[in-house]
Amino acid sequence: MLPLSLLRSVGALKYASAFGITALFVVIIYAIGRGFNFGTSNNLTPAETTDFVSFSVGTSLLFFALNNQFNTIEIYSELTDRTPMRYTKMIFTTMLIISVLYVVMGLSELMEFGANVTGNVLKSYDGSSPLAAVMIIAVMCKVTFSFPLLIFPTRDAILHLFGNEDLKAANQKLYYGATVVIAGGSFAIGIVAPTVTTLFGIIGSLSVGTFAFILPSLYFWRFSILSLMTEGIAEDTWVSKVHIAVNVLNFVIGCFIIVAGTAGALIEL
Repeated sequence: MLPLSLLRSVGALKYASAFGITALFVVIIYAIGRGFNFGTSNNLTPAETTDFVSFSVGTSLLFFALNNQFNTIEIYSELTDRTPMRYTKMIFTTMLIISVLYVVMGLSELMEFGANVTGNVLKSYDGSSPLAAVMIIAVMCKVTFSFPLLIFPTRDAILHLFGNEDLKAANQKLYYGATVVIAGGSFAIGIVAPTVTTLFGIIGSLSVGTFAFILPSLYFWRFSILSLMTEGIAEDTWVSKVHIAVNVLNFVIGCFIIVAGTAGALIEL
């Protein structure tokens, strides 16, 4: 985990990422196989819940699963022949594939375990089974090889705070020191955290609520139509009003995600 995090470019992780994706497909194939062999379609019956905690944590986990915008800048900067349109198509295709895999995995788990399905897939299987052991090892490999993708943007942000504009040429001691501190801190939090579901719920609500909802709304407020209207540059049209209404709603949703998701995850402690 740490050696991979010491690399200076996302492109250097291509082989590790390929191995991680392979491990992910091992998990999905195992879950699908068990779902068809031991599951029943009766478990797919929708269940209503009024449990605010479960709803909040589940929503936060969903947002966390699709939370990848922190890598977009670095990935885009390393693309060859990059254009906004090409990158948009790549992101759309990637998110579509990921969403399909999540749905297939979730339905397979639901078919087998029904209402007893857990937020952590590892808790659902008997580790003494050889196939289950392979699946658990595959999950560990996937998490390990994905970890540097979280380290990179965190380290970049810290180095920027220390005035390093060219991160690839940053001082080695500062670069490696920041990496070790972040990786060590993450490991310590992982040891102390009671459950991965709670941890992901908190991270998902804080990061997604902030980066996907609140900050875009604030950027719009500062740099887009509303700012131009305030300065008398843009016309007061229905299009402008719709943009304003949507961004206000977006801001409110972001605040709700942070409060509800974090509160729900903490209540589960």
